[in-house]
Amino acid sequence: MPSLAKVSPQSSRKKLVLCIDDDKKALHARKPVLETAGYNVLTASSGRIGLRLLERHPVQLVILDYRMPDMNGGVPRD
Repeated sequence: MPSLAKVSPQSSRKKLVLCIDDDKKALHARKPVLETAGYNVLTASSGRIGLRLLERHPVQLVILDYRMPDMNGGVPRD
């Protein structure tokens, strides 16, 4: 589950990246690499969660898995 906490003022100078992937191992591998590179990172394990985070946070970059069970290329699956 992603963290919905606000980004702290000290870390607000860092660029915010949102990673969306239904493969949790891929998310856990990608997050520390990006943090080491100086980014704040939000993660989402589904497209729907990713869209909610995108609405709530000033994200500069989205890294996503193009094919996921609940969405495919930004189009919700019914």
